Amino acid sequence: MEERGRLDISLTVRTAPENITPSRPKFFDSIFFGGAEPGMVLTMSNLTWLKPVFYAQPTEGSTLSFADVCAHQATQMDLISAIRQMYNLQFYTDPRARIVRIEPIRTFHFDKNPTDWTSRIDLSRPIQVEELGSELAREMVWSYRSGDNAVSRFNRTNGGQLGRWSTRVDNTAAADSVRVWENAMFTPSLTVANAWAGAPSALVLQAGSSSTDEGFEAVVEATEDLNFLPKIVRYEGMKALPTGESWGWPVADDGAPAYPKAAFHAPESGYTLCFEDRDGCTGLHTAWDQDVGLWNNSRRVTLWLALSPTDVENIWLPTGYGVDFRSTIALTIDGEHGLYRLEEIVDYDPAAVSTKCVLVKSEK
Repeated sequence: MEERGRLDISLTVRTAPENITPSRPKFFDSIFFGGAEPGMVLTMSNLTWLKPVFYAQPTEGSTLSFADVCAHQATQMDLISAIRQMYNLQFYTDPRARIVRIEPIRTFHFDKNPTDWTSRIDLSRPIQVEELGSELAREMVWSYRSGDNAVSRFNRTNGGQLGRWSTRVDNTAAADSVRVWENAMFTPSLTVANAWAGAPSALVLQAGSSSTDEGFEAVVEATEDLNFLPKIVRYEGMKALPTGESWGWPVADDGAPAYPKAAFHAPESGYTLCFEDRDGCTGLHTAWDQDVGLWNNSRRVTLWLALSPTDVENIWLPTGYGVDFRSTIALTIDGEHGLYRLEEIVDYDPAAVSTKCVLVKSEK
């Protein structure tokens, strides 16, 4: 079958982003007419035009720094606070070593070999006991920021809210209200397959601010606005692809077809950054379960203890040889034995007989 005659066509050609400078100009002066026979001609319309588009987004070959990745008008403290909210991290400074130590609360306190300070209680001073939940709400909620349209569609379709976990505080002193601890920086995200033509098995993050409900394709095409809200994901490294699929670049160390995988929620890999348990994966609420147990079962005790200057120095400058702010203290009050954690030392005076201290009774 042969086709002859005149054919008018209209098409848009987009090239890959390039860095163009006066010394490295870009010319559009060659067109290859594939399949042409001798004598055939290609005439360019006088309406043909060229439109340069300047993208703010990085492209292949761009050099990225941490400041570029975190260019969300956020400070380092904003980032640290957001991660702390996820994992219930505790921070303290070691001025002697000039370092800041960060660790989750479940390893922060020493529960083994508690030191008995019952003999240090100043019985001439009042002892005040109050419920720990008096400043808490009846329902406590942990969540991420909203604003990701793919996640919003997921929530509308499946009900609930991705990344959100709530628990009831059973302490009778808790207020009949709801308190939401929303992550001030990060939004949750989803991954989908069949998004990359050459590698349909690859699980790709959805990102973008498309306002339509047309699905993942609409988000991918929203290249004019990639200033989406910050996301936090777990990078799994290069994951192998089935035979016949190709991501392009990069590849695995052995040259086999692979793709870089990162996800917020990945039940196929056995993890999630959701606060709630989801799809068989344990959520980040485990970082806060210990606190919830304290709110439900513990009390705050204010009393006066005999503390020497050496005691106070050990408390604020841990050496590992004495009681410090991470230690568990055993006390017997009115015949009731319990384990406590030091919460506050109020106005220490080395000349005073005793010092006002605030402790929290351990759940254990």
